[in-house]
Amino acid sequence: MGGMLPAMLKLGQVYEEGPGMEKDPDAAVRWYTKIKITQGYTNAHARAIGRIRAIGEVEPSTNLSTVKPALLKIIAGAGNQFSGLLGHEIEPLRSPGVSILSKYTHYTCLADPGFKNATIKKEVVEDKTFGDLRTRAGIYYSYSADIVHSVQYEATSSIFNQWVKVIKAVVPGWESSLSNEKGGYFKISGKLSNGKTVSIYLSGSASYVDHQRVSIKVESEMQ
Repeated sequence: MGGMLPAMLKLGQVYEEGPGMEKDPDAAVRWYTKIKITQGYTNAHARAIGRIRAIGEVEPSTNLSTVKPALLKIIAGAGNQFSGLLGHEIEPLRSPGVSILSKYTHYTCLADPGFKNATIKKEVVEDKTFGDLRTRAGIYYSYSADIVHSVQYEATSSIFNQWVKVIKAVVPGWESSLSNEKGGYFKISGKLSNGKTVSIYLSGSASYVDHQRVSIKVESEMQ
């Protein structure tokens, strides 16, 4: 695997810089991450980690005229199995893990508010019984993305609070709750015209002091 690092680095650069093709920073980060998790530490590791941080620190626009239409499409989609918003199948940046109860498929989202690592997850839950526990079979969809990732600790709180204001402005009147402990957690919920309840979750999380994330998730009740 180590011998492939220069080629993987080049692929990341191609997606990031986009010569002769459309730029795709998410795809670039996926290739850089493959280098990052490869055993050892070389110049390719150092360059990949640096590019992940540089891409992750870029904040999306908070201009409502830009953000609101795309976010409203995602919210409406959450209440309707994301009909018309499912792009191509994609490998998620962070693995959802292994589940004996569900099967996962991830797709790109055709509505783009400028977030990073945006995916729509389709989860097919099987009807199984484990003693007194029985799973509820069905299909469940959710949208998740990073607003920023790999940012410094000091930036997390201000970015989180800024996006709380943005989301409240997009869906005024929805009920919300806010916790500012360790980076912050925000939830806001409301009903769509079809009767589905949709919730938006905003969270600030940390792996290391200099590797923070502010993430967003949009989901509805089980379909």
